[in-house]
Amino acid sequence: SYTITVTDVGLTEGSFFVIRFIDFLFLSSLLTLTTKPTQVNCALDNLLKPLTKVGVNAGAFAMIISVTLRFIPTLIQESGKILKAQASRGADFEEVSLMTKIVQAVSLVIPLFVITYKKSVDLTYAMEARGYVERKERSSLYELRYGFIDYASFVLITILFIGSIISLF
Repeated sequence: SYTITVTDVGLTEGSFFVIRFIDFLFLSSLLTLTTKPTQVNCALDNLLKPLTKVGVNAGAFAMIISVTLRFIPTLIQESGKILKAQASRGADFEEVSLMTKIVQAVSLVIPLFVITYKKSVDLTYAMEARGYVERKERSSLYELRYGFIDYASFVLITILFIGSIISLF
């Protein structure tokens, strides 16, 4: 038999976690809806380029981040389709027991995993067909240059990031 104790600290930490998760979803959705994936990739590549001096493959890391951000709305859309398909088969997502919710979550996660795997394989083939080579230096049609707004945004985001880390302690 297990007992669950609800404390003020647990509720506070849980609410901070939920708020951070919602912030992440909101900001990543805002980024993907307002910025083209190629622009995100170029910006990340340029921002992370100094890390190549310490052996980090900035191009591959930027590609991973941009593909991840690009697939967030797609995964949300696919999970909505799976939920509708499960509901049409009679799944009740409202008031059910914990065990039933776990089974329903598995029935959502497994098809989502299969769809994600298929999409990643398709993406791999598309990248190979376009001549993507991981360690190869890339050129860009447009040269990105930093301006005042870029530096001001960077300082503001750095301050907010440090503030969020300090708020953890």
